[in-house]
Amino acid sequence: MAKIPSWQDLGRAFEELDEHGYLCLLWKYVPELKQHSFWFEWNSAARFHDRNKYSKAERDLITAKFRAISKTAGIKRGFADPATGWLAVIRAISGNDLLGTGIATDIDTGTAYSAISGRVDEVCKRASQICYEIDFNPEAHAPSDNPAIPEWRAVAPSHDIDPAPETQGPGVLIAAAPHPSAESQQPYPNRATWMAARLKERGWDKNSLYPCGGPDRKTVQKILDGKYVRAEVFKRVIDALNHQKKNGITITLTDIPSN
Repeated sequence: MAKIPSWQDLGRAFEELDEHGYLCLLWKYVPELKQHSFWFEWNSAARFHDRNKYSKAERDLITAKFRAISKTAGIKRGFADPATGWLAVIRAISGNDLLGTGIATDIDTGTAYSAISGRVDEVCKRASQICYEIDFNPEAHAPSDNPAIPEWRAVAPSHDIDPAPETQGPGVLIAAAPHPSAESQQPYPNRATWMAARLKERGWDKNSLYPCGGPDRKTVQKILDGKYVRAEVFKRVIDALNHQKKNGITITLTDIPSN
């Protein structure tokens, strides 16, 4: 039987994982559903600016290790949903570095909910600090500590909802900005300009994304027209655009304008 690591062991594991503090945790939270979604991102220094930059293989490995250690920490802390519960703790103690507000849509019922999103920088360091705090005070960050965060008690959703970008399992599909009203004909002009610029710099048109795994031409045209599209569409747009990077730069979800 494998030895259960101590909190100090887990703290050191997180601490040594990303010594430069490049890995970031992005989160989205739907207050009415009391539900989190999480995914990871690397800051620009990790990709191409800093002399200590990581290769893509290194970034993928560190992210995978962080997920694995987080699950171990969540199990040790007693969360029924270990990985989600542990990430919810990190988000809670790190404050709300808000990126914006938006809409979460339950695809089964079509119900729209307000949502907030945010970012935790240097997430390995944050996770390490939590482990050391629990080692010092075993009662800290217990699953029942904060009733405002149901993930600490691992309250599972009653039915499956579309996952947020780069997450798996039950989740919520969250748009980066509110769904437009019926009167609004072009609620996202900056997105339209951004999309047109990304196509032009590659010598592409609205038909070029689909062969690279992106949305079809009709959906691309909706973006170019400044119309609403679901958040999951932009994940596919980014994946397709990154098939032909400009100046070696990888596009991320945070590069897309919110309006």
